[in-house]
Amino acid sequence: MRLLIADKLPAPATTALEQAGLEVRCDATLKEDALREAIAEFQPEVLIVRSTQVTAPMISAGPLGLIVRAGAGYNTIDVEAASKAGVFVANCPGKNSLAVAELALGLLISADRQIPAANADLRSGIWSKGKYSKARGLAGRTLGVVGGAIRALGDYRVLRTTFEGNVATLAGGAIAGAPQRGQGEGFSAQE
Repeated sequence: MRLLIADKLPAPATTALEQAGLEVRCDATLKEDALREAIAEFQPEVLIVRSTQVTAPMISAGPLGLIVRAGAGYNTIDVEAASKAGVFVANCPGKNSLAVAELALGLLISADRQIPAANADLRSGIWSKGKYSKARGLAGRTLGVVGGAIRALGDYRVLRTTFEGNVATLAGGAIAGAPQRGQGEGFSAQE
């Protein structure tokens, strides 16, 4: 089976596909007409993309049976044209959940430390050390994260240790790791 990868994909992934017996061609520079021509010439049964647009002319250029978006959503693929041609479309939802969870934590810290505002002031030639040194910090505070992506970080006790406070995640309608009635103060509006 021939597989065309038209975006960057980590080398171990390509190697694993080759070891599985697939004939793999990987070229992250393929876009628009060049991708359509590569499909017509290589005749892949499977096309893998991340950000590359897959249009109707590309879909009809070869014997594609499957288009995989290596990411969440299908917004880069003409799903209607694929359906008309009998080409299956798949994606990889949740594969970026660790990155989303890490970004969420980074943004929480950034908000507490007012990093965006301090950065903007500094770039305009203003250094307000007194204004931006008043952050309360996260140590000893209860950190509440609403959403499932935080579960990608694994054991929330690692975060509890890091911030020396409580870390709570909303999971299945219950707050895991949060103080319960009779166990502590719970959440306040400031936290």
